[in-house]
Amino acid sequence: KSAPANAASNQPVAPTLSWTTSAGASGYEVCVGLQPSDCSVTGGWVSASGVSYALSGLSYDTTYFWQVRAVNNDGVTLADGGVWWTFTTGNEPAAVAAGRAFSKTLPPHLATGMTTAMLSWTASSGANYYLVCVGTSIGLCDASGGWVNVGNTTSWTVASPLQSATTYWWQVRAVGSGFDIQADDGQWWAFTTANDPNSPLGAFGKSAPTHTATGVATDTLLGWTAATGAQRYTVCVGTQPGLCDVMSHVEVLSPTTSLALANAQAGRTYWWQVWAHDGSGAFLQADAGQWWAFTTANDTGSGPADFQKVVPISGTLVGNSPLLNWTASSGAVGYFVCVGSAWGLCDVANNAATTGLSRALSGLAPGSYWWQVTAVDAEGDTTQADGGVRWQFTVANNLLGANLDNVDTRKEVTPTQVRIGDLVSYTMVLSNSGGVSATVRVSDTLAAALTLVSATPGYAQSGQTLVWENVVVPAGETTVLTITAQVNSNALSNPTVNNSVVISSYDDGEPPIVRNADPVDVEAYRAFLPIVGKPAFAFVPVVVVEP
Repeated sequence: KSAPANAASNQPVAPTLSWTTSAGASGYEVCVGLQPSDCSVTGGWVSASGVSYALSGLSYDTTYFWQVRAVNNDGVTLADGGVWWTFTTGNEPAAVAAGRAFSKTLPPHLATGMTTAMLSWTASSGANYYLVCVGTSIGLCDASGGWVNVGNTTSWTVASPLQSATTYWWQVRAVGSGFDIQADDGQWWAFTTANDPNSPLGAFGKSAPTHTATGVATDTLLGWTAATGAQRYTVCVGTQPGLCDVMSHVEVLSPTTSLALANAQAGRTYWWQVWAHDGSGAFLQADAGQWWAFTTANDTGSGPADFQKVVPISGTLVGNSPLLNWTASSGAVGYFVCVGSAWGLCDVANNAATTGLSRALSGLAPGSYWWQVTAVDAEGDTTQADGGVRWQFTVANNLLGANLDNVDTRKEVTPTQVRIGDLVSYTMVLSNSGGVSATVRVSDTLAAALTLVSATPGYAQSGQTLVWENVVVPAGETTVLTITAQVNSNALSNPTVNNSVVISSYDDGEPPIVRNADPVDVEAYRAFLPIVGKPAFAFVPVVVVEP
């Protein structure tokens, strides 16, 4: 084998394999897979034309094994004495990965009262088809009958009838050339079907602990009101709504309407639900299917010490890329960060682990979010910040227009009168007059008459265009970017140099801001010619020859 070299890294997802010739071979066969001899990529040993074979559709950041064998009527001979070679594909370009990211749309996460399951999602760039899974637990596709290929569409309705008063989980995968990704970065969504309107059971609800309660004892009594016609109840407690991984449908006989919480840990958030059953198989969910959540009290005697969240402070307005900070917890070996679109949910940051005291978020859509940090020690004991109280922040809408579109956001140039070969300096001042931080993209395309000399670090250059991504402009402050360029000979045909900067938001729908610098006038060439004249006197050497 010759290329890619053995153990080569950062290879393209459509590489060409090549090898030297084998004397006496009538042909060659190739095998490529994720392990030696599995041929999962090529689907077996496949014939190659000549001494190369083109692959396509490989995944990014993946290691592949490959081998080639020479074939004639007498048999086969493996290359390199039978040793399999490997190569690893490069990381996916960030722009490509961002274009493929997609999200589920309907029904919204934790929807209740569903009678049919029409599911929808946004499109994923480059997807050839989508796979959908619906089940009574995460990863269990019992309602859909496995991962269903729904083609290149962005909606699908579950064909089989769904059971009433039941919570289902669902997910969508986009599959394209070289990729297979899940919606919402792998976060599953849940919905609950409506109670049977013809049920002989009467509606009822949970009572204690109340939804969003904090400081709850790990052995508290879970309570609910009585349901008319109920002979028994079943109780479910889990770490996510719809899961029963803490208490799985524990039975309580009527008329009792309470049950002691069991298997709970201090400093945790739990979700719970109750079902009422009659003697004929009918059942109802409490509160029309809405799950409730509560947080257990910290126990700093066995877990990490108390600590606090710092920013963003609860109730504040922030930009779309906030940085979360908190104080240290004595005894903690790490922290879990939860950010959600509702109290108790972690659908934005799913208990992401970190050993630091901050976590950066990016690209949040306008709206309200709740966040919490949990410290964990070496034994797995946990403590939630601020005694379990979650903080809420709101991502402002139209940050760019509200904060940066003012007269103090400008572009300046000096000098405005130059000659070819002179340097000009551009200063871009991004002024944020708003009360929250703004994160923007700055793009500046130099005129053809300018050659870049230097610029504020952090830019990417393509031709004459310089781009700074994720430029942060703090609330009430300014951020300055500079460019130094030299005037080149292209100015002969364009003696007036104009240059503008485009400031764009990462929020969809916000128009960019354009700021123009004053024009720069380039003076014509000035020629200085030396004057050459005859000398006034001629000096003739005299040679004296002695006899």
